[in-house]
Amino acid sequence: MKKLLLFSLSIFSFSAFAQISIDLSDIAVIGDVINRKADTLTPITGPGPAGANQTWTMTTISSNPTYILNENTSVVTVASTPYAAQFSNSNVAMTNDNASYAYTNHNSSTMTTQGGAGDLLMLGNTIVAPLNPDLKLHNFPRTYNNSFTDNYAVDVTINGSVISPLVSQVRYKRVATVTDVTDGWGSITTPNGTYSDVLRVKRSDHGKDTIWILPTIGFPPAWSVFSTKDDTTYSYQWLGKQMKLAVAELNYDSLDQPKTFKWTLLPPPGTVGFSENVAVANAELFPVPAAETVSLRLGNELEAGEYFFTVYDVAGKMLMQEKVYATANSTYNFSVQNLPQGFYSWQFIDRNNLHKASGKLSVVR
Repeated sequence: MKKLLLFSLSIFSFSAFAQISIDLSDIAVIGDVINRKADTLTPITGPGPAGANQTWTMTTISSNPTYILNENTSVVTVASTPYAAQFSNSNVAMTNDNASYAYTNHNSSTMTTQGGAGDLLMLGNTIVAPLNPDLKLHNFPRTYNNSFTDNYAVDVTINGSVISPLVSQVRYKRVATVTDVTDGWGSITTPNGTYSDVLRVKRSDHGKDTIWILPTIGFPPAWSVFSTKDDTTYSYQWLGKQMKLAVAELNYDSLDQPKTFKWTLLPPPGTVGFSENVAVANAELFPVPAAETVSLRLGNELEAGEYFFTVYDVAGKMLMQEKVYATANSTYNFSVQNLPQGFYSWQFIDRNNLHKASGKLSVVR
């Protein structure tokens, strides 16, 4: 049942770094589509230290691609969603699948969430789950050492037949308190590169969950408490300027184990333009044009290590990124079958986001 809440919250990522502040201009707006990846079996064991001028490295992810999911979040108008009437206090909606939606209200001083709606439990059952009171996500401007505490509650009743033919209805209620602390700033390295000048946010969510069931039998059927639970969960977000959603998120379960790690596929600021000052000698991408697969032949000036092959459209939007362990005088193959026919730019970068090679790519079928 806690997925009701997790959906609403989840789709909201050198020697000295600059200390920044996050305001409304850094948050996603209607019309944005933000691509992220989520590791659902993350081996990451800790978020790293709090404090000023930190360097966080969050690159140890699952080796099994089954557990790495693509997450494409679209930011849409509330009026365009099926549940607009139930969320009249919201001015922005977000969706990962055009079926379930999270609803938020943005203004110059705060961002709050009013809840979620859709097939939130993925059981084929529509659920409308407003928060009352709603939950604060940001105070603007958000700066290092800022903190706030907020309370929220959700209380929904759903059709119980999707769980068991012996259950008529299920009621779920959560009453909780969230403590939000911007506890660090510095630089973070994710599987997508290094992002300088980020803020880290730690959130603790302490609440009580109660579930009641109404059976299909009985004279008359009566509600009974099925379970109650008090728990505290933790999550961390790293926020950057103009990054729309979190650069990275790390969520823990109630047993204090890492549950999900997400990272943005938006390139670090300043990396879309291709500098040629550290290019790999004789790097070549072929065939030209390509249809289904391209091969990257690397020159002899490459130090062995972890690298990323990234493709951008003509507007500078990242469309794909593949990680490889590369060595000099070697060739690597990449599928472009998911790219529409057209013209693109490619870039080969290292883990520190330093450019090694770049060029043009055309896809013709």
